[in-house]
Amino acid sequence: MPPCEANCPAGEPIRTIISLIQDSQFEEALENIKTENPFSGTCGRVCFHTCEAQCNRNEYDEGIAITAIERAASDYARTAKVKRLAKKDDTGKRVAIIGSGPAGMTCAYFLALLGHAVTVFEALPVPGGIPRVGIPEYRLPKDVVDKEIDQVVELGINIRTGTQVGRDISFQDVVEEHDACLIATGAHKSLSLDIPGEDSEGVILGLDFLKGITLEREASLETRVAVIGGGNVAIDAARTAKRLGTPEVQIVCLESKEIMPAYQTEVEGAEKEGISILYQTMPVQIHRTGKQVDRLECIKVAGGSRDEKGWFEWPKKIEGTNFTISAGSIIVAIGGAVDTAFLPDAIEKSGRLIRVDYLGRTSMAGVYAAGDATTAPGSVVEAIGSGKRAALGIDIFLKGADERQIIRGVMRGANCAISMEKYLAEDYTAKNGSLVSFADLNVNYFVKSSREQLPQLAVSARGSNFGEVNLGLSREAAIVEAERCFRCGHCNLCENCYIFCPDIAIIFDDKMSSFTINRDVCKGCGICIVECPCNAISWEDGS
Repeated sequence: MPPCEANCPAGEPIRTIISLIQDSQFEEALENIKTENPFSGTCGRVCFHTCEAQCNRNEYDEGIAITAIERAASDYARTAKVKRLAKKDDTGKRVAIIGSGPAGMTCAYFLALLGHAVTVFEALPVPGGIPRVGIPEYRLPKDVVDKEIDQVVELGINIRTGTQVGRDISFQDVVEEHDACLIATGAHKSLSLDIPGEDSEGVILGLDFLKGITLEREASLETRVAVIGGGNVAIDAARTAKRLGTPEVQIVCLESKEIMPAYQTEVEGAEKEGISILYQTMPVQIHRTGKQVDRLECIKVAGGSRDEKGWFEWPKKIEGTNFTISAGSIIVAIGGAVDTAFLPDAIEKSGRLIRVDYLGRTSMAGVYAAGDATTAPGSVVEAIGSGKRAALGIDIFLKGADERQIIRGVMRGANCAISMEKYLAEDYTAKNGSLVSFADLNVNYFVKSSREQLPQLAVSARGSNFGEVNLGLSREAAIVEAERCFRCGHCNLCENCYIFCPDIAIIFDDKMSSFTINRDVCKGCGICIVECPCNAISWEDGS
């Protein structure tokens, strides 16, 4: 198994996708993505690509631009030529999904393919969740999200927008009217600073600000804006404020640049656009004239450590380092939380999150949860992965199936991912195999090359518009980048085994279009294994 696939939370068949792009088969590549992930265009733009970090090519020259290749499949595949996955027969079962973000809609997608009737309840006027209303268009165009949501809805899914569970319909009614229910409400509730002056006029919550812009509400900002936070929402808010014509935007970030949670590419983009960042700085008070904000008082901090789950060592204030910055508007973007007030006490929680098992089961029978409702605010691809597991869990529940063999058979890699392609095919045989390391490859057969660089909209052209900054690889550049792939663990028909075998034990099977080993002739010298560039041959049973 290649390490890229082993570390993809969505469980995509990355090696196969890249091989198809090598051969200019963009439609087939997109078909393979959609067997595991309905949001290729979205992930191709905003995924935090753990797959690329694990790419074996990183130890040779530069890792493969996997996310850019995924986007290319979405951008260049001719929609009319892309085959749709076949739906199974109607089961007569009804499933409710609360929230239309990536977790909820991924779950809806696979449940519909499995033959269940799905109704999605969405509080906002448009479906899509945070990717649709919380990520600015310069990173993720609305029409990309809308197109992919529409393709999910085409499976027969009913979406009730403007319907908030707990306000417009009770949670109890939702549960009683359906055979199963998924809670995938997302982290739409902004956290507060809890410092003096936070109730001043001119203080805006980060997600509310971004949602307002996306939903085309008017935004009133002063000439100096301070954004508080170190995550992607803070960076998005600052870059959005800049595009609205704000001449001076500063970000106040508690972390150092090395450990701030925002993607470094986005941080660099903000700096290029003239946004200054005050690192290791803590806001302590918002000052105002009358009711209106005019200054933000801060103090410098030292130390502190955090991981993807949050702080485990809080930074310490450096006494005597207080200072103020001028700001007529302050955008607070220090994180989001899930609103679980509408849920009954019978559903167990861990802090602000819903407690679930691997398949998304809550403590209430037939009720599941996924996405940011169950984990600290994470990424789109992690939400997709959890939505898939919940779909698997719900289908097993509705069928009354034995989950143990199923889970073993469909699990993929190290990120708790599953293969819905295998589950839909009722193939429960485990085929992951061992992980291919860089040391396993024979890199003497490869040539060093540079990674294709993503073209970007010139900084001077960004100005006050929300045009997409990352322009994506051209069709030709995507093919060139795909050709750099080592194809770890997969035979590329290079014929080395056939050429080097001293016993002529390697033969080509025309029917299978692959090489096979004549075991009656093979003496087990292992030359074929040594000379294989991709580690596609191994000793049987470790012998």
